[in-house]
Amino acid sequence: MERTENNNIGVLDSRLEFHALPFYEIQGLMKSIVKTATSKSKKYQEIYEKYQKSITRFSPELEFCLHELGWMICDPFLQGNDEVLFSNGNRCYLASKEYVLREGFDRHSINVDLGYPILTDENVKYDRSMNIENMNEGIIDSKGYVDAGFTDSLDTLAEIELMEETTSDKKAYLDYMNSKDVYATKLEYLTSKKNVISAKKLEDGTITIQFVSENDGVVQEFIDRAKSENKIAELIPITQEENRSIMKAA
Repeated sequence: MERTENNNIGVLDSRLEFHALPFYEIQGLMKSIVKTATSKSKKYQEIYEKYQKSITRFSPELEFCLHELGWMICDPFLQGNDEVLFSNGNRCYLASKEYVLREGFDRHSINVDLGYPILTDENVKYDRSMNIENMNEGIIDSKGYVDAGFTDSLDTLAEIELMEETTSDKKAYLDYMNSKDVYATKLEYLTSKKNVISAKKLEDGTITIQFVSENDGVVQEFIDRAKSENKIAELIPITQEENRSIMKAA
């Protein structure tokens, strides 16, 4: 059953007007907004071209609308909260909807060392080659490696990854909404999926990884390579029984 009854689902535009729409249609809306903005403004066209070049792991359209145009995502992490994700032009922050709707609110005036920066490949240390030497703590999937160092934790990275996926894919959105109560965290949910693993480097240069027992393609190749180079300190497989994920302690 499709669970879209949350009245907070939607976006706030640059005038702080609310637009209700299914969560999985948000990126589609952002693409239309970018197309309109860039067709009417050479300045925006040039800025967006820079976003396209610097952002390939995440959505350049979503990032452009957040940071340049001032759009906001309501309940971005699907927790049923009356919160919004907004940008001051350089960093994204989470705040109550009430806060951003206060008279005199100016997103550009917010300047605190919280949130996370624009999701450029450089900022998230996106590495398609999955080079173990360049890893610290992050998530690996069939597209490559993303480091959690740009935000406060691996769990927050998982929230951002899931937001990117569920704002563009109805199937992914419904799958998460229909199974979210089974998993303790979004990281556990993500790493219960085939070909999604988390990795953390230890002081001796080896890594621990958490993964589902079934992997193939480039993710399995990464695991095999790490094993052959004696780089894995511990494997932490996640097994599923009766649709529940059980994470073993490291």
